[in-house]
Amino acid sequence: MDCLAVVMAGGRGERFWPRSRKKRPKQCLDFAGQGSLLQLTVKRLARVAGRENVLVITGADMVDQVAAQLPQLAPENILVEPVGRNTAPCVALAALWARRRGGDPVLLVSPADHAVQDEKAYVATVRAAVLSAAAYNRSVTLGIRPTRPETGYGYLDVGERLDEVNGYPVFAVRRFVEKPDRATAEEYLAQGHYLWNSGLFFFRTSAFLGLVEKYLPGLYARLPELAGTLDGVGDLGAVYGQLEKVSLDYGIAEKDTGILVIPASFGWDDVGSWTALERLRERDGHGNVLAGPFVGVDVERCIIQGGTKPIVGVGLQDLIVVDEEDAILICARERVQDVRLAVAEIKKRGWEQLL
Repeated sequence: MDCLAVVMAGGRGERFWPRSRKKRPKQCLDFAGQGSLLQLTVKRLARVAGRENVLVITGADMVDQVAAQLPQLAPENILVEPVGRNTAPCVALAALWARRRGGDPVLLVSPADHAVQDEKAYVATVRAAVLSAAAYNRSVTLGIRPTRPETGYGYLDVGERLDEVNGYPVFAVRRFVEKPDRATAEEYLAQGHYLWNSGLFFFRTSAFLGLVEKYLPGLYARLPELAGTLDGVGDLGAVYGQLEKVSLDYGIAEKDTGILVIPASFGWDDVGSWTALERLRERDGHGNVLAGPFVGVDVERCIIQGGTKPIVGVGLQDLIVVDEEDAILICARERVQDVRLAVAEIKKRGWEQLL
């Protein structure tokens, strides 16, 4: 089945400040010494779709670094958003790009900043989802089997089993569920019919455009103008800048009553905050994740990411310390999701050089 892998690479990754910056976003960072998250994502997807069928969409201020990281892609396979408008307009632009090439390929929509441990299982599962989207002409997503009561992810409530494709069962989705509190997450884990929302979606191009028409009529009305800009008629920045900011999840997926899900187990992680390093790297005998020159005395369960300067810690527990040349982050583990609040405060103070 003809497939176009659409990699959304426009995010900022503010919860990985101070390492993630405007011109060095999270997806361009190498967290495990094997390549950046973006490079590894494109490599995996090329195994499914073929390198010539991978389209990366990124922002104007990131395109140089993205292109430098992906020399194997043709220039026309890196599409630049003039301004950020969230993921629904981003995928709509990709659908128009696909339609210009002809045919009705399955759009394999993926974030650029997730990690996968078992690449072979990932490729097999994704291929099954592509085939399912083509066969059913419906939206398909992957749901990750939970391994812990995670409060940082959205969930899928899984309904009846409908079919099996390439050995993978296909289920109906009852509903999307927002990030739960701890007690609710523990209940979801115990019940067994809730999966983590992976953010991976699959649609035939025509089916996706039909969903835009149904659920986002304002965006659909602007598609002819957007298509014209891809042909060199009109100003993409002027048209795109007028689009409503809306996510693919909120604008379409959560409203789509026919969406299907394939449960997946391939060591997935959305690398959403600094604590993800505990799942991507080895810990020392005291539960610490360490990088860079460090000396510790009675240091436990800390994430220490050094730079060029030695870091010395005494009597530390449950802290995150990240050293960059121009800034240092010190954060309690339980507040790791709030690093973005610190970034917001930096913006208020006008410290643009730190962003």
